[in-house]
Amino acid sequence: MRILGRLGLIVLLVAAVSAMWWLDTLRDPDPVDEAPPEARHEPDFYFNDFRLRAHERSGPPGYVIEGERLVHYADDDTAEMTEPRLRLDSGDGAPWRVRSRLGTLSPDGDVLELREDVFMRRDAAARPPLVLRTTRMTVFTEAQRAETDQPVTIVSPGQRIAAVGMTARFATGQIEFHRDVRGDYDPTIAP
Repeated sequence: MRILGRLGLIVLLVAAVSAMWWLDTLRDPDPVDEAPPEARHEPDFYFNDFRLRAHERSGPPGYVIEGERLVHYADDDTAEMTEPRLRLDSGDGAPWRVRSRLGTLSPDGDVLELREDVFMRRDAAARPPLVLRTTRMTVFTEAQRAETDQPVTIVSPGQRIAAVGMTARFATGQIEFHRDVRGDYDPTIAP
């Protein structure tokens, strides 16, 4: 009996210690490892009605980006924009203007991702004006190039072209369509 009594006491003692440990874990749960602020995708600053100018080495602006709101994120050093508007001056004096509802600017400012109702216009100068519409476009500001893999529609005097995918080179004014190209030629068409 003595052995059974001691064994019962040991079992009771182990059960009491286990219950106390279990209750302690319920009362004081392990702290959640939170990521440091720089690792979370949270804004660290923002601007309303902003204007960014990137200057060429010779001094004049290479491009200008304006918009309603810019929110910067420290974790990936990107900037999210609302209603961004981009102006790029080409070598022939015909500026290109691009706008959309949303945009993301890369940390170095060389890549601008535009989303939702993208509208691009080349003003008249040495070349005829044109208007381009699509849903998404990537603008490479340093390379002076824009690309999309989405359906595009381009209208210029006397012609309308629809295609899927496009590359535009701002400096030369050259536009390359990727596939499924259809065109209408009519003297009454105007951008």
